Amino acid sequence: MPRRKTRFKRRFKRALTRPLLICVRRLLPTLYGLYMRLVYLTSKVEHIDTDLLWWLRERYGGLVGIMWHQEVFMVAWSFRQYEGHTLAARSDFGDLVTAMLERNGFIVFRGGSTGSRTRRAVVLPEMIRHMREFPGVAYGITCDGSNGPAYRVKEGAIKIAHVTHKPMILSRTWCKRRIELKGWDRAVIPLPFNHIVQAFAGPYFVPSDADDPEVLETFRQHLENELLELTWWVHERIGDQPPEPRRGYPAGWAPRWKGKLPQLPFEPPAGHPALSQERAEPVRPAAQRRQAAAVVRQQAAT
Repeated sequence: MPRRKTRFKRRFKRALTRPLLICVRRLLPTLYGLYMRLVYLTSKVEHIDTDLLWWLRERYGGLVGIMWHQEVFMVAWSFRQYEGHTLAARSDFGDLVTAMLERNGFIVFRGGSTGSRTRRAVVLPEMIRHMREFPGVAYGITCDGSNGPAYRVKEGAIKIAHVTHKPMILSRTWCKRRIELKGWDRAVIPLPFNHIVQAFAGPYFVPSDADDPEVLETFRQHLENELLELTWWVHERIGDQPPEPRRGYPAGWAPRWKGKLPQLPFEPPAGHPALSQERAEPVRPAAQRRQAAAVVRQQAAT
């Protein structure tokens, strides 16, 4: 008898939860857009080295960008102009995130680190195939996955960049005034009347011999530390350095970047397969105009 009651409770809970989720999924993208518009209109917003994304897509026909899962609430709005492609987990929360992303022009693949190995084995080849078949794809991936640990770069995004011969960039979008949620990633919701910084760093080219596990791991560790550097740099710019102990940072970690973001070579090492990539532009006219303007600015600067 107790088992029957338990089953009934589960079915009853599912029957109530499903319609509620459907309702939220339909309403949330509109509410999200209205709220984020308010936040950005009332805030000081800095965009630093954001032309890098446009220029790399123009030069190499696509790119793979990574960021921490902590920024997941802000991604759909802060990257809406870039005509991005991304990955969301197969879960109820992933459904909500997907709805917000698609409303803001993203192409979303479903999978992620919370799924089975079989699911990951399917979604990565699908994303690789998509990048090869469609020029101008710009992937933005939360590189510590959908289940952590926080501030640890996983290999999936690196493997996509390696196989498709695309450059990688790092991104950090942060805000001074925020609500910090209590999940594993401490995801943040920005508040109005804020100071928001979005910064890019790169490009980073995956070594040609990254099929070697040792080479791949060395590059992964380097990329992880560089993203920690960018995170620290943005927090310092916004006046929001974390107190000790610094959550997610390795013990004894100390920043190396000082002042401006590092200027890395736009070209890969001699003989790197990225050199064979052809230029490409996004699909929508508004994104094409932004990319063309960014390319002109880059050419003028060099």
